[in-house]
Amino acid sequence: MQKRPSLPIPSRWSAAGLAAGCALWFTGCAPQPEAGRGISDTLYRLVVGGEEVGPITLLRFYAWHVVGLALPLVLLMVWHGFRVRRDGGVSSPERAPGDPPLPRVERAVMVRREVLTFLLTVAALVLLAVFVEPPIGPPAQPGALVEDTQAPWIFLWIQELLRIWPPAIAGVLAPLAVLLILALLPYLDWSNEGVAVWFNRQGRSAQIVLIILFLLILALTVRAALR
Repeated sequence: MQKRPSLPIPSRWSAAGLAAGCALWFTGCAPQPEAGRGISDTLYRLVVGGEEVGPITLLRFYAWHVVGLALPLVLLMVWHGFRVRRDGGVSSPERAPGDPPLPRVERAVMVRREVLTFLLTVAALVLLAVFVEPPIGPPAQPGALVEDTQAPWIFLWIQELLRIWPPAIAGVLAPLAVLLILALLPYLDWSNEGVAVWFNRQGRSAQIVLIILFLLILALTVRAALR
């Protein structure tokens, strides 16, 4: 059985660093292909990109993690738009019989607002990219190990949990629990009252859970950023 080389650890957890971690975990857990094992050998070469882990492995994991995140998001956005059109628009508060119809934003006005929001967001991102230096280290190099690594800001709370709990709990179970809680929040409110009303009393339980979850993640993120 061939010994696989270890992957470099970048000084900052950029997208390439995340891909490197995924590649290391997968290829470290996957069995080494042997002669006569056609499917296993083909799958291993498809993922790793050769006989052993190398730069092509990082490139493949980076590309797949980008596609694997962007493609489902696009599909969900298309499905959301289809449901909104099919259901007759976004929700609106119920009105008593005889009440005049509620004012609605015209489609042209809505499209103009969305385009303006899009352009302002792109302009803000361009300004940040030009004037704010991203906190990333040098490109990952074989054998270039560093002592201090820091995750992207969206994962800082997970990195802070890794200082407290074992990796299986902080890196796997905790994020899955957060996603599960977010998915179950709509089912905490089965009432038909308070539809399309901000901070309605009927959905108070879901609001409290969401606020607590947000504050916990924010506190962990700030604590990790101040280290």
